[in-house]
Amino acid sequence: MATIHDVARIAGFSLGTVSNVINRPERVAPKTRQKIEQVMAELNYTPNAMARGLSLGQSRNVGVVLPNSHHPYFAHIVNGITDAAFPTGYRVTLLPTNYLEEFERQYLREFQQKMYAGMIFVSRQLPLTELESYVRYGQVVTCENVGDRQITSVYSDRTATYRAALRWIWTRGYRNVAILGLRGPEHSETTRDLLAAYEYVFHAPLSEARFRGGVATRQDGYAAAQFLATTDARLTL
Repeated sequence: MATIHDVARIAGFSLGTVSNVINRPERVAPKTRQKIEQVMAELNYTPNAMARGLSLGQSRNVGVVLPNSHHPYFAHIVNGITDAAFPTGYRVTLLPTNYLEEFERQYLREFQQKMYAGMIFVSRQLPLTELESYVRYGQVVTCENVGDRQITSVYSDRTATYRAALRWIWTRGYRNVAILGLRGPEHSETTRDLLAAYEYVFHAPLSEARFRGGVATRQDGYAAAQFLATTDARLTL
């Protein structure tokens, strides 16, 4: 397979000139460009798109960091991102983490090396302070309310919805309620919002024993409900 070094050697020009023909053809004299392009065609040389993007300091690739793509919530967000990205010529790369910090750091290092034009964190495990330190390398977006931090955030205000759902439960007389979720409040803004809405409607915080984390699928929900039913006799919902 031919390389850029082969093109430069056979055409009789420097690597810099060949690179300009590939990346900045307007800077190269027409005759020189024509000769180099002819050698490239004869050698069937195709520039490496990633290397080209790095040499230009640009990328049309957006990294989307998420724990997995099977959960309907994450899948819905990814669909929205791809719908917005493709018409503008950007590609989307899914970067699964399973909430492991080592993977999130690896993707951030790749972002620092210009492999991605931007990073979207659908959900995260790393502290916001660590994400914020990478803003100097480009656009970092989170799908949560980050307050006054120097990170772009896009999120929905779920408070009204949570309160309405819990008020519906309250008006039907249920008082001993459990909540199932993916992650605990120490790691999830979604869970914190839900528990805050519970406290607002039920006028008291939810007992720690009545929150079950690690629920990502319907099967997880059945298992958590069975556990709570056998350990909390007063539970009504």
